[in-house]
Amino acid sequence: IGTVTTSWGSVINAAEDDNDGVVTVTTDGVENDQTVTVALNGQSYNVTVTSYNMAITIPAADLQALTDDSTYSLTANVSDAAGNAAVQDSSISFDVDKTPPTLLAISATISSGITGITEAGAMVSVVMTDPAGAVNTFETAADATGEWNISAVELMGSEFTSDDNGTYAFFVSATDAAENAYVVPTVNLVVDVEAPAQDVIGGLNIEQ
Repeated sequence: IGTVTTSWGSVINAAEDDNDGVVTVTTDGVENDQTVTVALNGQSYNVTVTSYNMAITIPAADLQALTDDSTYSLTANVSDAAGNAAVQDSSISFDVDKTPPTLLAISATISSGITGITEAGAMVSVVMTDPAGAVNTFETAADATGEWNISAVELMGSEFTSDDNGTYAFFVSATDAAENAYVVPTVNLVVDVEAPAQDVIGGLNIEQ
Protein backbone atom coordinates (compact mmCIF):
# COMPACT_ATOMS: atom_id res chain seq x y z
CA ILE A 1 0.00 0.00 0.00
CA GLY A 2 1.37 3.39 -0.98
CA THR A 3 -1.03 6.05 0.28
CA VAL A 4 -4.60 6.14 1.58
CA THR A 5 -6.72 9.31 1.62
CA THR A 6 -10.41 10.06 2.18
CA SER A 7 -12.67 12.67 0.64
CA TRP A 8 -13.77 13.86 4.09
CA GLY A 9 -10.36 14.38 5.72
CA SER A 10 -9.88 14.29 9.48
CA VAL A 11 -13.54 15.03 10.36
CA ILE A 12 -16.79 13.98 8.70
CA ASN A 13 -19.67 16.40 9.23
CA ALA A 14 -23.43 16.40 8.72
CA ALA A 15 -23.23 17.61 5.13
CA GLU A 16 -20.51 15.17 4.08
CA ASP A 17 -22.39 12.06 5.20
CA ASP A 18 -25.32 13.06 2.96
CA ASN A 19 -23.25 11.91 -0.02
CA ASP A 20 -21.10 8.93 -0.91
CA GLY A 21 -17.52 9.20 0.30
CA VAL A 22 -14.41 8.20 -1.63
CA VAL A 23 -11.30 6.44 -0.35
CA THR A 24 -8.32 6.70 -2.70
CA VAL A 25 -5.63 4.02 -2.45
CA THR A 26 -2.32 3.82 -4.28
CA THR A 27 -0.22 0.67 -4.45
CA ASP A 28 3.40 -0.09 -5.23
CA GLY A 29 4.56 -3.32 -6.84
CA VAL A 30 1.10 -4.89 -6.94
CA GLU A 31 -0.02 -6.38 -10.22
CA ASN A 32 -3.21 -5.30 -11.98
CA ASP A 33 -6.35 -7.31 -11.20
CA GLN A 34 -5.39 -7.87 -7.56
CA THR A 35 -7.95 -6.84 -4.95
CA VAL A 36 -7.60 -3.98 -2.50
CA THR A 37 -9.86 -4.26 0.54
CA VAL A 38 -10.77 -1.26 2.68
CA ALA A 39 -12.41 -1.94 6.04
CA LEU A 40 -14.47 0.59 8.04
CA ASN A 41 -16.91 0.08 10.89
CA GLY A 42 -17.24 -3.66 10.29
CA GLN A 43 -17.83 -3.25 6.55
CA SER A 44 -15.45 -4.27 3.75
CA TYR A 45 -15.15 -2.55 0.36
CA ASN A 46 -13.21 -4.07 -2.53
CA VAL A 47 -11.67 -2.61 -5.68
CA THR A 48 -9.51 -4.14 -8.39
CA VAL A 49 -5.98 -2.80 -8.84
CA THR A 50 -5.55 -0.87 -12.09
CA SER A 51 -2.50 1.31 -12.72
CA TYR A 52 -1.70 1.50 -8.98
CA ASN A 53 -4.36 4.16 -8.22
CA MET A 54 -7.87 3.16 -7.12
CA ALA A 55 -10.97 4.93 -5.80
CA ILE A 56 -13.36 3.07 -3.51
CA THR A 57 -16.86 4.41 -2.89
CA ILE A 58 -18.26 4.35 0.63
CA PRO A 59 -22.07 4.64 0.39
CA ALA A 60 -23.72 7.57 2.17
CA ALA A 61 -25.85 5.12 4.15
CA ASP A 62 -22.70 3.59 5.65
CA LEU A 63 -21.29 7.01 6.54
CA GLN A 64 -24.62 7.93 8.16
CA ALA A 65 -24.35 4.76 10.26
CA LEU A 66 -21.23 6.10 11.97
CA THR A 67 -21.87 7.25 15.53
CA ASP A 68 -21.71 10.97 16.19
CA ASP A 69 -18.92 12.22 18.49
CA SER A 70 -16.86 9.09 17.83
CA THR A 71 -13.46 8.32 16.30
CA TYR A 72 -12.97 5.66 13.63
CA SER A 73 -10.00 3.98 11.99
CA LEU A 74 -9.90 2.76 8.40
CA THR A 75 -7.61 0.02 7.11
CA ALA A 76 -6.47 -1.03 3.62
CA ASN A 77 -5.06 -4.42 2.59
CA VAL A 78 -3.77 -5.97 -0.63
CA SER A 79 -1.71 -9.00 -1.74
CA ASP A 80 0.35 -9.51 -4.88
CA ALA A 81 -0.24 -12.25 -7.44
CA ALA A 82 2.03 -14.61 -5.51
CA GLY A 83 -0.13 -14.20 -2.40
CA ASN A 84 2.30 -12.03 -0.49
CA ALA A 85 0.32 -9.66 1.72
CA ALA A 86 1.34 -6.03 1.96
CA VAL A 87 1.72 -4.41 5.34
CA GLN A 88 -1.76 -3.28 6.35
CA ASP A 89 -2.28 0.47 6.14
CA SER A 90 -4.01 1.78 9.25
CA SER A 91 -2.89 5.41 8.98
CA ILE A 92 -6.39 6.83 8.56
CA SER A 93 -8.23 7.94 11.69
CA PHE A 94 -11.06 10.48 11.69
CA ASP A 95 -13.70 11.97 13.95
CA VAL A 96 -17.44 12.12 13.36
CA ASP A 97 -19.09 15.45 14.20
CA LYS A 98 -22.60 15.75 12.76
CA THR A 99 -24.10 18.06 15.38
CA PRO A 100 -24.39 21.73 14.40
CA PRO A 101 -23.81 24.40 17.04
CA THR A 102 -26.91 25.91 18.61
CA LEU A 103 -27.59 29.62 18.89
CA LEU A 104 -29.17 30.55 22.20
CA ALA A 105 -30.17 33.68 24.12
CA ILE A 106 -29.73 36.03 21.19
CA SER A 107 -30.37 39.60 22.24
CA ALA A 108 -30.08 42.85 20.30
CA THR A 109 -30.08 46.17 22.16
CA ILE A 110 -28.84 49.68 21.41
CA SER A 111 -26.51 49.52 24.41
CA SER A 112 -24.80 46.13 23.98
CA GLY A 113 -25.26 45.46 20.26
CA ILE A 114 -26.06 41.82 19.51
CA THR A 115 -25.06 38.97 21.85
CA GLY A 116 -25.73 35.28 22.29
CA ILE A 117 -24.42 31.85 23.27
CA THR A 118 -23.25 29.03 21.01
CA GLU A 119 -20.65 26.24 20.90
CA ALA A 120 -17.28 27.27 22.29
CA GLY A 121 -14.98 28.43 19.51
CA ALA A 122 -17.71 28.52 16.85
CA MET A 123 -17.54 31.28 14.27
CA VAL A 124 -20.61 33.53 14.35
CA SER A 125 -21.67 35.54 11.31
CA VAL A 126 -24.16 38.40 11.61
CA VAL A 127 -25.64 40.00 8.50
CA MET A 128 -27.31 43.32 9.35
CA THR A 129 -29.77 45.12 7.11
CA ASP A 130 -30.34 48.72 8.22
CA PRO A 131 -33.54 50.78 7.75
CA ALA A 132 -32.24 52.11 4.42
CA GLY A 133 -31.66 48.58 3.10
CA ALA A 134 -27.86 48.66 3.32
CA VAL A 135 -26.33 45.27 4.21
CA ASN A 136 -23.20 44.73 6.32
CA THR A 137 -21.63 41.49 7.56
CA PHE A 138 -19.82 41.03 10.87
CA GLU A 139 -17.97 37.99 12.23
CA THR A 140 -16.73 37.01 15.65
CA ALA A 141 -15.64 33.83 17.44
CA ALA A 142 -17.40 32.53 20.53
CA ASP A 143 -15.21 32.42 23.61
CA ALA A 144 -14.41 29.32 25.71
CA THR A 145 -17.83 29.55 27.40
CA GLY A 146 -19.68 29.96 24.09
CA GLU A 147 -20.54 33.63 24.63
CA TRP A 148 -20.20 36.07 21.75
CA ASN A 149 -20.88 39.75 21.18
CA ILE A 150 -20.76 42.33 18.41
CA SER A 151 -20.99 45.70 20.10
CA ALA A 152 -23.16 48.63 19.08
CA VAL A 153 -20.01 50.57 18.22
CA GLU A 154 -18.87 47.76 15.88
CA LEU A 155 -22.29 47.64 14.24
CA MET A 156 -22.72 51.39 13.79
CA GLY A 157 -19.22 52.81 14.01
CA SER A 158 -20.48 54.71 17.07
CA GLU A 159 -23.29 54.53 19.62
CA PHE A 160 -26.86 54.53 18.31
CA THR A 161 -28.34 58.03 18.00
CA SER A 162 -31.66 59.46 16.85
CA ASP A 163 -30.21 59.60 13.34
CA ASP A 164 -30.15 55.78 13.39
CA ASN A 165 -33.83 55.27 14.25
CA GLY A 166 -35.64 52.49 12.44
CA THR A 167 -35.78 48.69 12.27
CA TYR A 168 -32.58 46.69 11.88
CA ALA A 169 -32.77 43.03 10.76
CA PHE A 170 -30.06 40.57 11.86
CA PHE A 171 -29.51 37.22 10.14
CA VAL A 172 -27.32 35.12 12.47
CA SER A 173 -25.47 31.87 11.75
CA ALA A 174 -22.84 29.82 13.58
CA THR A 175 -20.32 27.36 12.13
CA ASP A 176 -18.27 24.95 14.26
CA ALA A 177 -14.79 23.56 13.62
CA ALA A 178 -16.26 20.64 11.65
CA GLU A 179 -18.09 23.15 9.41
CA ASN A 180 -21.53 22.19 10.69
CA ALA A 181 -23.72 25.29 10.39
CA TYR A 182 -26.80 26.53 12.22
CA VAL A 183 -28.99 29.50 11.30
CA VAL A 184 -31.64 31.31 13.35
CA PRO A 185 -34.64 33.25 12.01
CA THR A 186 -34.15 36.97 11.56
CA VAL A 187 -33.75 38.98 14.76
CA ASN A 188 -35.12 42.53 14.63
CA LEU A 189 -33.99 45.55 16.61
CA VAL A 190 -36.17 48.64 16.61
CA VAL A 191 -34.12 51.76 17.37
CA ASP A 192 -36.09 54.70 18.72
CA VAL A 193 -33.64 57.12 20.27
CA GLU A 194 -35.14 60.45 21.34
CA ALA A 195 -33.33 63.44 19.92
CA PRO A 196 -31.88 65.78 22.57
CA ALA A 197 -34.06 68.79 23.34
CA GLN A 198 -32.73 72.11 22.09
CA ASP A 199 -33.28 75.75 23.10
CA VAL A 200 -32.74 78.53 20.56
CA ILE A 201 -31.01 81.53 22.16
CA GLY A 202 -29.65 84.38 20.08
CA GLY A 203 -29.70 82.18 16.97
CA LEU A 204 -27.55 79.41 18.56
CA ASN A 205 -28.77 75.87 19.13
CA ILE A 206 -27.85 74.84 22.67
CA GLU A 207 -28.31 71.14 23.57
CA GLN A 208 -29.67 70.41 27.03
